[in-house]
Amino acid sequence: MSTPRIDLSALDAFKDPQAARAAGVPLMLDIDLVHEDPDQPRKSFDVTELSASVAVYGVKVPISVRPHPNIPGNYMVKFGARRRRASIQAGLSQIPAWIDQVPSDFEQVIENLQRKDLTPMELAQFMDDKMAAGMKVGEIAHKLAVPPSTVTKHLALINPPPEIEALYQTGRTTSPETIYELRSLHKIYPDAVKVWLAGDVEVSRRSVGELKRKLDGGGKGAEGAPEGMKPKTGRPRKTPDPMEIKRPVIAVRVAERHGMVVLTRRANEDEHVLVKWDDTGEVEQVANRDVVFLRLDDARRYEPIKRGLTDDSVTTGSPTAKPTSLT
Repeated sequence: MSTPRIDLSALDAFKDPQAARAAGVPLMLDIDLVHEDPDQPRKSFDVTELSASVAVYGVKVPISVRPHPNIPGNYMVKFGARRRRASIQAGLSQIPAWIDQVPSDFEQVIENLQRKDLTPMELAQFMDDKMAAGMKVGEIAHKLAVPPSTVTKHLALINPPPEIEALYQTGRTTSPETIYELRSLHKIYPDAVKVWLAGDVEVSRRSVGELKRKLDGGGKGAEGAPEGMKPKTGRPRKTPDPMEIKRPVIAVRVAERHGMVVLTRRANEDEHVLVKWDDTGEVEQVANRDVVFLRLDDARRYEPIKRGLTDDSVTTGSPTAKPTSLT
């Protein structure tokens, strides 16, 4: 009995890009035509083990490329820079690839995040570049599908104080969360954080939390901090402006009663306002024509008048008002 021959005609698709797309198989591209993206967020590569595997088994997962923006007929890597480097090191002349027409550096970062191939600093540098280009924290977080706090904490790795940068570079901690907490403490207690880092201490979120409690004096504020660990003096406190109004109220008089206009509710009728009486605290609806507007005041300084008009009060000769009770 003769053995049926295996149909390998589909492999011809590798020779023709159009046929390859129609057949749903990757292209075999000359590796000399495939270039790395200079803006690739990943900066460190170790392909020694991968290269040995590629030399024996080839590239099992095709890389993703896009047409090169500056070199016609060439391509730029979207995903698979490590596989490309490993293939070159293994001496391969071609590499399987899918062509993706849509360029996106955010896609590169997301792919590397999912594979956990980006270091915290590489991710932080990518975020910082986007911030420098005018993007906001929330926009970056949305495009990377991460919480905004993740962006904020990674940005703490950018241009930190020298002692905190050394912490990351020496590997004592690479946690963005820990470094973020340390930078926050450093802003208030720079000398104390510097002394603490100079000691033989394990740097972790737990130890940084204990340091914070110690510096804060167990919740007693700066006064409870040990000598030499007082917080850095900030800007002098601004002298309050007595004329500034932060919680405005309008003081009014209706006949012989005083009160304030309710600014958070509408009256039931046009040309009416709601007045909260000083003497009873009740709210009633009053016609505008019966209201004497006395002054704009601040709720923090407003003192209710629980009596009738005095000799030095403003008089207008207005008829006695007949407020309408709210029902």
